[in-house]
Amino acid sequence: MSNDLQGLRDADGLASRERDVIDRLVRSLSSHRGHNSLLGAYYEGNFKVEDYGIKVDPKMLRNDQVSYWPEKAVDALADRVKLNEIVGSDEVRSLVESVGLVDAYSSHLVDKYVNGCMFCVVARGPRGPMARFHDAMTATALPSPDHDLSVVDAGLAIARTERVEWGGTRPVATLVNAFMPNEVVALRLVGPGRWSAESYRVPERTPTMVAFAHRARGRQPFGKTRISRAVRGISDEMVRTMFRMEGLSA
Repeated sequence: MSNDLQGLRDADGLASRERDVIDRLVRSLSSHRGHNSLLGAYYEGNFKVEDYGIKVDPKMLRNDQVSYWPEKAVDALADRVKLNEIVGSDEVRSLVESVGLVDAYSSHLVDKYVNGCMFCVVARGPRGPMARFHDAMTATALPSPDHDLSVVDAGLAIARTERVEWGGTRPVATLVNAFMPNEVVALRLVGPGRWSAESYRVPERTPTMVAFAHRARGRQPFGKTRISRAVRGISDEMVRTMFRMEGLSA
């Protein structure tokens, strides 16, 4: 379980059903974070190859070879996808423009292709309707039990991170929202590992979270990363080859 969300399922004010759903969501987010961090490292060119097949004196040759093929695998598609507008009534177009949906969608496309999906949550803010996008490092969802790829069964998103007195210098999650049918639960950090929950009823019968997945299918309802195992393997082999070439020429 993620250290940031330790104690979330035991938040004061949660009903038994809410507690069970939030526990599943936290476990889902935690179980995918390691893999998603690895994908991010490949995209940024920060990944390391452990076995180069040869041994050299590290004082003579540093292991600083880099492959940007994972970045190209993502950007080649993200640069071609352009969302210009959403077709609908004047009221829909006005709402889309007021929440900045088009720009927000476009700015998160890289996250979608790195992790396989991104999430959008819709809520009522102090100034009216609002939409926020999250990558798979800060949000997760449970797939529809009816295998409906257009909706989620429940969702969770870290809405705010900040420094707290007991958290040291690293920002921690202080506000987490859980999305369920006809309900949004706001969970606020009130102390080390201590949370309080407040539930809000909403008219929507499906959770107000949507997953935008790349190549979603039955077995992978939240999509497939562009930095596939094949791309990672090719990148590793390229780094090994460059390292061996430098080693032989040293």
